[in-house]
Amino acid sequence: MLFRSTRTAPTNERGEYRIPGLAVGDYKVEAKLTGFQSEVRQGITLVIGREAVVDFTLQVGNVAESVTITGEAPLIETTTAVVGGVVDQAQMREIPLNGRSFIELAALQTNAVFSEAAESSATKGFGKKLAISGQRYASNSFLLDGADINDAAGGSGSAAGTIAGIETVREFKLITNAYDAEYGRHTGGVINAITKSGTNTLHGSVFGFLRNDNLDASRWEDNARGNGQKAEFRRTQFGGSLGGPVRKDKAFLFGNFEALRQANIGDATAYLVPGPEMRRGQLPDGSTVQISPAIQPFLNLYPLPNGRARGAGLAEYFGSQDRITNENFFVIRSDYQLSSNQNLFARFQFDNGDDRIPQHLDISDTVVKTRQRYTTIQYENILTPALLSSTRTAYNRTNIVPGIELKLSYPRNLYMFNPDFPVSVGFTGAESLSLNPNDTINRIQNLYEINQSLTWTRGAHALKFGGGWSHVGFNTIGPAAGAFGDYVFNDARGFLTDSNLNQFQVEVPGSSTSRSVRQQIASFYLQDDWRLRPTFTLNLGLRYEPWSGPDEKWGRVSTVRDRKSTRLNSSH
Repeated sequence: MLFRSTRTAPTNERGEYRIPGLAVGDYKVEAKLTGFQSEVRQGITLVIGREAVVDFTLQVGNVAESVTITGEAPLIETTTAVVGGVVDQAQMREIPLNGRSFIELAALQTNAVFSEAAESSATKGFGKKLAISGQRYASNSFLLDGADINDAAGGSGSAAGTIAGIETVREFKLITNAYDAEYGRHTGGVINAITKSGTNTLHGSVFGFLRNDNLDASRWEDNARGNGQKAEFRRTQFGGSLGGPVRKDKAFLFGNFEALRQANIGDATAYLVPGPEMRRGQLPDGSTVQISPAIQPFLNLYPLPNGRARGAGLAEYFGSQDRITNENFFVIRSDYQLSSNQNLFARFQFDNGDDRIPQHLDISDTVVKTRQRYTTIQYENILTPALLSSTRTAYNRTNIVPGIELKLSYPRNLYMFNPDFPVSVGFTGAESLSLNPNDTINRIQNLYEINQSLTWTRGAHALKFGGGWSHVGFNTIGPAAGAFGDYVFNDARGFLTDSNLNQFQVEVPGSSTSRSVRQQIASFYLQDDWRLRPTFTLNLGLRYEPWSGPDEKWGRVSTVRDRKSTRLNSSH
């Protein structure tokens, strides 16, 4: 527990009791009744989302006499139909993690798998792509201390691929199916994590982790493409945490800082490029064509092959690429016990990630910067032993800022449609000389939310009801697909002679794809866990979640309606 506190709950006519809204931690439960010995159960550990069932059998005797039983409550959930599991502190501490991101442990739960082939980009988001119960990875809800931390791409994660370090997260629960009515907005799984907090004792940690290629074996790619020469790889993670009391049993602070420095130097990559014959205008069928003066600058930009000929006038080119990743992560949390029935906590977190990603043929680097800011304030009030109120407000800002840095010296006459970037050219079979305009689109999301919930125990009913309001602002700044100009030829002949064009794409001059879309989301829910019998509980839930229509802040979005008209034909 965060601090020492006492909660009292009377039993109903059937001897049943509920104590809602308890924080995670270790508890001791005592039952008393006049004419019977009191009984104490120790070693009860509550984890996130768990409703522990602790039963007592009181013996006739003096209430001053006490029987103490030490033991854990049953782990089987008998009061809810929610399907999921908890990853606790021990698992996060003991299981090795590649990158120390807690989300790596999500696959410990059934129905949760990582989409290893999923794209990580400014449009698809960063971090691990988690598919839960067959749903798409963008369908999940990521919660931190109950607040939404989904980013502008629908997932959660920094440019470094992490969400939050294990020094920050105390534990998390992954819900894969049959959610309670309080969860909404997404159709996939719910990843609900809680941060650590200060305690009555001063505690902290200092850590440093190192991974180096000198301790690794050669990969298959190194042996196949680099003669067994390994790429240099260095990963350093370091930081520390500190938590403790500001005022014993009253106010507490916890803070954590983590840093990542990672470099992958000289990674071997293979591409198909025009071979020596094609550079002289010789086609795969043996014929020779005159290379178009408009194509010659692009042909000169292709690197010379340094591998085997692969037919069709193409040959292998083995390149060496460098990828640099850095991250700084910080969180601070304050808890304050206003009274025996009221408590307040506030948390602020920032995560700055930078990733320099080399692109094909070593033409350019995509430099991605993510800037994430999460703030949550929550107030809880025990109105009566049977009625608990919880009010939470949160702000989530995610900023994905990609950019392109050219590494080849393009002739200025190839900057046809954009003053900053040249056109893209490619043909079937070979690697294209292309740049992706999506890598220059800035995506910013501002999410404001207010939630109010009430938990009320009445007889055999455990009711939880409330509602919330969210304002989502999604801003995109940047060009459309193909904005720099994109030429795709059918074959090598068409490419060399500047003919037989298969596709041409360019943004209409003077147009803008920048948008500021706003949307309001309301929610109302009622959940009733009705204990009909000691061995039978009925879970009933109802949720209503209306969304407003998207609205562009500056009127840059319009809708064209397809109106059907009726025509009356007559003859005279």
